[in-house]
Amino acid sequence: MVRWRGDRRVFVSFSHKRLSTMRALSWTVRLLSVLVVSTLLRAQDIPVFDDFPDDLGSGVPPFPRPAVFPECTEGTSCVLSCRYTDNKGNVIPNKPPVRLTMDKQEDRLRGLVSRQEEVIYQQGLLEQQQQQLVNLLQASTADQQLAALDSETCLSCNPTQWCDREGKTQCRDCTVCQGGYRARSDCTKFTDATCIDIDECREGTDNCKADELCVNTQGTFVCVESVGRCPKDSYFDLKTKKCESCSVCTEGISFLYLPCGVVNDSVCTPSVGATLSSLWMGKINDPTLVTRAENLASGLKVDLSSFHAQNNSYFQNMPRKGMVKFRKHGFVTVTFNFAARHSCNDYMQFGVKTSELGGLAASRLTELSGKFFQGSTISTTVEVDPQDELSLDVKSGTYYCFKNSNDARYSTTFEEIAPDNLAGPMSLLWLSHESAAVFLRAETRQTTYETGWRATFNMKETSDHYILRLDSYTYFNIREGGNLRFSFMQAYFLSGQACRSNGLVVIPKLLKRDGQVIDLFENYQRGVPLQYNSILTAGSVPVEYNDKLFFDVETARSCKMYFYGNNEGVGTVSLLWVPFRQSALYAGMLVNGDDLFGVGEETQLRFQEVNNTDARALRQLRNGKLKFKRSGRILVDYHGVLMHSCAYAKVTVYYENRPGATPIPFAQQVQGKTDSEKEGIVLSGAYTVKANSRIYLTLTCAEGRVNEVLNGRVNAVSVLWFPP
Repeated sequence: MVRWRGDRRVFVSFSHKRLSTMRALSWTVRLLSVLVVSTLLRAQDIPVFDDFPDDLGSGVPPFPRPAVFPECTEGTSCVLSCRYTDNKGNVIPNKPPVRLTMDKQEDRLRGLVSRQEEVIYQQGLLEQQQQQLVNLLQASTADQQLAALDSETCLSCNPTQWCDREGKTQCRDCTVCQGGYRARSDCTKFTDATCIDIDECREGTDNCKADELCVNTQGTFVCVESVGRCPKDSYFDLKTKKCESCSVCTEGISFLYLPCGVVNDSVCTPSVGATLSSLWMGKINDPTLVTRAENLASGLKVDLSSFHAQNNSYFQNMPRKGMVKFRKHGFVTVTFNFAARHSCNDYMQFGVKTSELGGLAASRLTELSGKFFQGSTISTTVEVDPQDELSLDVKSGTYYCFKNSNDARYSTTFEEIAPDNLAGPMSLLWLSHESAAVFLRAETRQTTYETGWRATFNMKETSDHYILRLDSYTYFNIREGGNLRFSFMQAYFLSGQACRSNGLVVIPKLLKRDGQVIDLFENYQRGVPLQYNSILTAGSVPVEYNDKLFFDVETARSCKMYFYGNNEGVGTVSLLWVPFRQSALYAGMLVNGDDLFGVGEETQLRFQEVNNTDARALRQLRNGKLKFKRSGRILVDYHGVLMHSCAYAKVTVYYENRPGATPIPFAQQVQGKTDSEKEGIVLSGAYTVKANSRIYLTLTCAEGRVNEVLNGRVNAVSVLWFPP
């Protein structure tokens, strides 16, 4: 009650202020009425004011009060001598009179109308204030009742419970960490405890013998005693407790994804033939070559190695040159998830290029402390010919970026590239011309903007100008219905402290034929002033005849953005259009963001279906996983916004060959520590899927906790399926 009385006193004070404002407005309305009348009379050449002082004083009404009102003589006009008076009616000295000449009857009529309008206006304001008071009283009463109910419920919780105020307020039992787990965060009055698995092998708390291998599992560990006795091409199965033969991939249609290990079997890609599509997957062969390089300013070609056991008829891995050679005509979509730790001046840049076209796409990592991984993703589509070669380059904007130099100027370092289990891999999805696909590529125009802009481009190439074209440097016009996959890579430079607090948002939009504009999603990245950085916006969407795709970029006021494109592909857009009959598309938005609050262990992300163009090819299950009814190949694009205190957060896409099978991670990306500020994360990848297989996404936090994951279009996924 005390708090409510305080709110009421504030409201009453506010009401008095409003009434004072109303009185001032009332006099203003009267002055305007006089001015309007005078204007009408001037139009009829009737002299009105001989003089009208600018300073009307603050203690008197905003026009002179009549001290004398003489009777009119013959005619329709009279002269009114007006002098200033105080509130008691006394004439104010040293104020010259104002002479007013106007029609007497007209003046009386207009005065009556003006007073009537003023009364109606003030009555309306009083009614509005009365309704506001009623609403405030009702809201205050409801808030008191809810607060009292919440307070009463929370006070009833015992020491082993916490008060859950999400939805219906209720007491919940605190989570008790079972054996093999420890508390990451304690149970408090309003938050539950979170638990994390104890790695007994790493901490040395296992009881394995000296000749045994300790293998950590969730909640416990296993001592493997037969490792040394397993023969070649076999592994120790933790379930059967005996040696098992390593699986062999089917030559030509299935390739080795992960080799056979001490306690794990070989992992092969699904056995799916290739007619309309094919897939190459690989990684950086030796990441330490980059950290040991003596000069990155001019660029360094990085060796690529294939996951495949051998080459096929579509791709040829060239270990000596560190490149991939294409063997057939077609369209290739490149995706590469990578992360690095560095403190190099300026930036670090990873880029892909072909021997025929040069730079296709490149991504820059801003200069940071080097303590945490920065993740980024490259994605683009290109048309290739036989014998074209694709390579990966790394470069820096400075010469001084190497650990082992004796030069004192080399104070910054390139620490490391993230291992495969954190970020990766590179994938090349080939699509035949027989799929009736169409491709387009454009380059960002060099421009500087403030606050917000609509991206503009220069056309580079398209395989069919009728289906895909660029209009007015801005709008990508689609002339036939189908599924459209787009990727917009943009390097940028920000200036202004306002950039840091609000970051950068890229919004791909679809302009429909009827003029409706649809925001597809929002891609967010935290701003770092006076630093180079890059952002990738990629996804898939069903389109109709004459739809137009464009990109809006938004940031805070007083945040100056510099965007540009060059021959390295730091600013580029690529489109891949495929007819409905040769593709299927799923799109979803995150719905379990609230359940991810406070988690530290790996947790599945769940999405609500937004689009599904062909339920005969793929559909979403009740458990949130996406099931494929037909074999084929897929492109997955995910973007999200997180807040966390983890050393890093990781998003992983898993593939299950069948229900209960060991899941295979085929794409992953990390996001370094955000210091509990919002930061974006983007992931793209391709994989081969079999009929009745499934995929799903997870979020993992290492050494910390997740503070916030936003639901809706800021956390979204799209999956584009192609026939094999």
